[in-house]
Amino acid sequence: MKSLNLQDKEFDLQSDSFDHFVRVDHVFIASKISSHDQIKELERYHITKAIDVKEIHETEFSDEEAFKGSSIEYIHFPISKVENIKFEELLALNQLIENSSGKVLIYCMSGNRVSALLALISCFVKGHPKNRALSFSKEVGLIHPDLTKTVSQMITTGRLK
Repeated sequence: MKSLNLQDKEFDLQSDSFDHFVRVDHVFIASKISSHDQIKELERYHITKAIDVKEIHETEFSDEEAFKGSSIEYIHFPISKVENIKFEELLALNQLIENSSGKVLIYCMSGNRVSALLALISCFVKGHPKNRALSFSKEVGLIHPDLTKTVSQMITTGRLK
């Protein structure tokens, strides 16, 4: 079992395939998958599990079909609105991350939603201090102003839906 401890971060991953691509511990955070070349690149990083948190209709590209021919296990874990997330959903997402025997990719359209979710997991599930979780979210790619405000309020107040 691997835990997300926010210690080992790599922000300068060289990738022409992704708009956003960073690594924290054994977890890679990325923007959308829209080609088979991206999946081949993920295999070169030895990623064994891909968790897609997009809503199913956000893109025409079939992520599930694209991963079928790869060595990467695909899991669809749709989260439409971070502000409506329940603790049980954060716990389930964290278990998917921790129960992986290898490296994990979590992705959405831009990387913002994933950054928000990992910050919430780090605070509410892992027990990291609020300030650490907030700074972590910005480090790994939370830049959308409304989502940043929402996550900040959730962490500061300690409240989920």
